[in-house]
Amino acid sequence: MNKKYLHILAILVLFVTGISVPTINARAVCSDGHGCSTTCTTGQNCWYKDAAYTQSRGTSGTHAWQYCSTDAITVAGSPTTTVSGTYGGVNNELRWSAYCIVNWTRGKVATTANGTYQMAIRAVPSNSGFYAAEYWINVVVGFQKYTLMVDGNSTVTANTGLYNTLCTGAKDSHNRSTGWGGNPNCTNLYNPKASASA
Repeated sequence: MNKKYLHILAILVLFVTGISVPTINARAVCSDGHGCSTTCTTGQNCWYKDAAYTQSRGTSGTHAWQYCSTDAITVAGSPTTTVSGTYGGVNNELRWSAYCIVNWTRGKVATTANGTYQMAIRAVPSNSGFYAAEYWINVVVGFQKYTLMVDGNSTVTANTGLYNTLCTGAKDSHNRSTGWGGNPNCTNLYNPKASASA
């Protein structure tokens, strides 16, 4: 094989290898922050990112890359304790990553009464108005979601609520409906509304 063909072959190998190796930011452009592969340092730089898809190098910035969810623990609430109300029951957890210095809420539909339901979750830091919240309709038993990450340097309250109709609530900084607050005030409609702070 002459040098010309070897050169072309080498270029093709490099091209194929280059497009087949995923990078950490391969899915960084997405609409809602969930499932977006990205990186952060710690604290505020990690806010509003997905704990399962965001990697950090810890507080010093020199440690090994680690996903924020890797060292996550439940610091309030419980994945097995059900808070019950008129429309069923929910499990509500406040999650914490010491590596990334962030919190987030994980909520799950544990039981439902007869009907179609909406579930909303939110994580609310005590020292700012910047919270993460989302809602879903037509949820069933076993449905589980978590919020994006929020400030881990202050007390954070985790809420999970279940309601039997649609209430879109207030808008977040990205103009997305949160299922909480708003007019009418969706927050008052959830029953049960589980709450846990730490």
